[in-house]
Amino acid sequence: VCACTDAEVNTKELGKMLKLEGKVNLRLADEKVLMEKLGVKKGCVGPLAIMNNADKDVTLVLDEGLMSKAKVHSHPLRNDASTALVPSDLLKFISECGVEPTMITFGKKGDAAPLLAG
Repeated sequence: VCACTDAEVNTKELGKMLKLEGKVNLRLADEKVLMEKLGVKKGCVGPLAIMNNADKDVTLVLDEGLMSKAKVHSHPLRNDASTALVPSDLLKFISECGVEPTMITFGKKGDAAPLLAG
């Protein structure tokens, strides 16, 4: 999940929005899974890491709010640097990786529950 810093990300609601079945307990992945699936360590995860998911079995969730920003900042697979892309370039990169992100409109912290977009 890549969201604006002021987004309200409710993991219980997110599970419903993603139409996950059964008891859903979304949480941060442990480092072993991050390395296996995305090739990054904890603290280094960002939307660019999706390029390392060769099995295409990771769902990339993007906050629609990011698309209205002038630039989206991300770690470039390591946390000692940052990079910034205009949203259209980020989406183009993700598409070139063969991934279609799930776009969700998250509410802002303190607002009503988020709504599923698109």
